[in-house]
Amino acid sequence: MHRLITVAESKDIVFHVDGNGLNNRKRNLQARQIRPWTTRSDTSALRGVTQITNDTYLAEIEFTGTNYELGEYASPEAAGRAYDKAARDIYGSDARTNF
Repeated sequence: MHRLITVAESKDIVFHVDGNGLNNRKRNLQARQIRPWTTRSDTSALRGVTQITNDTYLAEIEFTGTNYELGEYASPEAAGRAYDKAARDIYGSDARTNF
């Protein structure tokens, strides 16, 4: 149903902004192109945080198809808070945050 509402092309994926798959209102749906797999994998339980060494964590966020590195931090919580701040700045009230 969500593909019909958004009139998405076959190469696009449609996702629900609020994460509720039953909420198919047009303002809750976004169509995006499928991105290729990246080499970096999340090794942290926090959104947007990747462990790069034993004591260093990288915070990054994706916006308009581009990944932006937010910096390296000594703890996953600090990197998660940096991600949360950037997510709120970019996505406003629709941001999915860690804390």
